[in-house]
Amino acid sequence: SFRLKFGRYLVGIHNKSISLKCSDGEVKKYGLNDEVDMIKLIKDEGVRRNDPSFVLRELRCFSQGYIALMKELSDLKSKYPLTRVNNEIVVTLPEGIVVTLFVDNDYPRSSPRLLTLDGFNGWKQRDMERVKARCADEIEKETLKTIKDTLSFVSGAISL
Repeated sequence: SFRLKFGRYLVGIHNKSISLKCSDGEVKKYGLNDEVDMIKLIKDEGVRRNDPSFVLRELRCFSQGYIALMKELSDLKSKYPLTRVNNEIVVTLPEGIVVTLFVDNDYPRSSPRLLTLDGFNGWKQRDMERVKARCADEIEKETLKTIKDTLSFVSGAISL
């Protein structure tokens, strides 16, 4: 038997620890606080199950997904105006389209879902509905696995 020591950004076993690689600076930089809720949920479930291996496995998977998401969002922020609020990502494309995506906590293992497409500067609602339907078909076929893929598809679909 051993004891787990939990902190906001790490879980430790005796003198060893697994870092989630998200410092206070990164959290403030992106304005995110929801990862703390996910870490708490994992810790609570591990305590409920009395299973330290569950906690370690889930924290490792969560941290890998979180790091991949932050890298992708960082790349996208250099190209587009982007905002993230909890699990929703709002991106304004140069074509005059505002794309709202939903990412699950297990992203990138699950594909982003397209919530809304809003056009301005002359875009018609029927054009947005057509693109949204095509995008939903591609997500269902599992060809759009990342946020970047989805945004590229939307950009290409509106130019047709």
